[in-house]
Amino acid sequence: MQLYRATSSSFLEKLIIGYGSHYAVRESLSRLSQKAEKTRKS
Repeated sequence: MQLYRATSSSFLEKLIIGYGSHYAVRESLSRLSQKAEKTRKS
């Protein structure tokens, strides 16, 4: 039971970390595209 809890928690951590990094990458990409559009317009 202890082993199962440890593996499930580590899996959740990996999932959260992976999703967090994916979200951060998407945010930075959208910011970069917005900056590019602003510089293109001006």
